[in-house]
Amino acid sequence: MKAHPIPSDKASVANFGLLADENRQIIRRFLEGEVKTATESESSYDREILKKLRGLYGSCIDEKKLNNRGIKPLLKVVEEIQSLFRHGPNRVDGDLMDRRGLTAAVTFLHSRGIGGLFNFYFDGDVKENPDMMTLWFR
Repeated sequence: MKAHPIPSDKASVANFGLLADENRQIIRRFLEGEVKTATESESSYDREILKKLRGLYGSCIDEKKLNNRGIKPLLKVVEEIQSLFRHGPNRVDGDLMDRRGLTAAVTFLHSRGIGGLFNFYFDGDVKENPDMMTLWFR
């Protein structure tokens, strides 16, 4: 424990977690331009893709720009979800509960990569056959 202390922001430490953290740091340095690329071996297509990736990354971490936009983009999504959910009668205490509103709202969330009520993903089936992928639903 003394040679490998657990960081204060984590409950535990595992080798794959450390590897994932290191990979995120390498990707971050690459996207922030700290890592120079071998431009003579890159195709113009690769340079263009890298430029787009760095631009996208930069737009996501530009706090000043994000603060100026405020909550408007998120509020628009929340209002859309509310509108879809409230479509039709939604009396919980009464006999009438229009499921289409809930279905439409959850569909909207999932179509944008936002988990709502459930989630599913693919992972290796370690117990039976690690070469086969299994659909996990939760």
